[in-house]
Amino acid sequence: MNRPILNRDFSHPADGWYQIEAKGEHPNRAAGLIQVIDDEAGNSIVDRFNQDAAAGKLRHGKEMLIDHEHFSDQPDKETRAYGWLQELQNRADGIYGRIRWSKTGRAGCSRARPISCCACCPGIATRSLPSPTRRSAS
Repeated sequence: MNRPILNRDFSHPADGWYQIEAKGEHPNRAAGLIQVIDDEAGNSIVDRFNQDAAAGKLRHGKEMLIDHEHFSDQPDKETRAYGWLQELQNRADGIYGRIRWSKTGRAGCSRARPISCCACCPGIATRSLPSPTRRSAS
C-alpha cells in the first residue's frame, strides 16, 4: 500500500498546470510491469487525451472526472467530484494537466493535508500508452 504524500507547503501553481505524472519508470508490482513515461509515451498520452477531450469522447464529454480513489468506477462506493481534467501538456519533466476544480477539490488541495488528487495518479495513462512503454518487471 502506498503511503499518503503529505505536502505541507502545497500551493496551486501560478500557471494553473499541475504535474500529474513525472517522467521515469513507475513499477506496478501487482501487474508485474514497469510503466515507462518517456517522451514517446508522454506525447502519446497527451495527444490521445487532448484529441478525445476535444471530440467529447471522454466519459464526461470534454473533461475527465477527478474523484476520490476512483470510486466512480465502483458502484458500491460513494464518491464526489474534486475536479475535472481538461487538457494535458507534455513537458521536459513529465505530464501536466489543467484542472477545473470543484469547491471541495480546491479547498482540499489547499489544506495542510491535501487530498490525494493533488498528487494525481496516472489513470489517464492506462488507456493511452503505446505498448513499448510497458515492460515486464522481472
